[in-house]
Amino acid sequence: MAEKTVSIEGKTHKLEDVFCVIATQNPMDNYGTFILPESELDRFMIKISMGYPSYDIEKLMILNGDPSERLPDIQSVLTKQDVLDIMKHVKHIHVSEDVADVLMFIVQKTEKQDVYVGVSPRGTLQMINLAKSYAFLMDRDFVTPFDIIELAPIALPHRILTDDTTQKKNSIIIEEIVKEVKL
Repeated sequence: MAEKTVSIEGKTHKLEDVFCVIATQNPMDNYGTFILPESELDRFMIKISMGYPSYDIEKLMILNGDPSERLPDIQSVLTKQDVLDIMKHVKHIHVSEDVADVLMFIVQKTEKQDVYVGVSPRGTLQMINLAKSYAFLMDRDFVTPFDIIELAPIALPHRILTDDTTQKKNSIIIEEIVKEVKL
C-alpha cells in the first residue's frame, strides 16, 4: 500500500496517485479468510465495524430492491483533480504543539503492561493525517485536541497488540487512555 503498487501473478503494477484500499472481514464462518499480520493491519488508517442495518433501513432495502443494482446510476461529485487538490490542501492543515502532545500522550500510554506492542510511528503519522482530513471536512484549517480524542477509537485499537484476538480489549484500552487526557 505505501509503495503505491500492486502485484498480480508476479507482475507489479503502479497505482495512480488517488487510490484507496478497503478490506472487509466477516467475523463469522471465516473459512478461507485469514487474520492479517500486525504489520499489515498497521497500514490501515481506520478500522470500523458496520454491524447490521436498522429495521427501517433493511425494510427500505426490501421495498426499494437491492441497492447494488443501482450502482451504475451513481454520479461522481469530484474529479480526480479535485481529490488531488484536496489532498494537497489537507497536507497544509495546521497541527499545534498541544495537538501533538495529546496524540503523544495517547501513543505513549499504549506501551502498557498488558500491551505487547504499542502504536507505531506509522500509526502516529496516520492518526495526524486522519485528523487533518477530519479538520478539512469540518471546514477548519487546523486540528484540535478534540479531533484526536474523537478519532482515536477508530484509528488506534487495531494498531496495538494484546492477547485478545477479537480486539475488544484493544478498544477498551484506547477508550481508557483517551479518558485520561487532560485538556
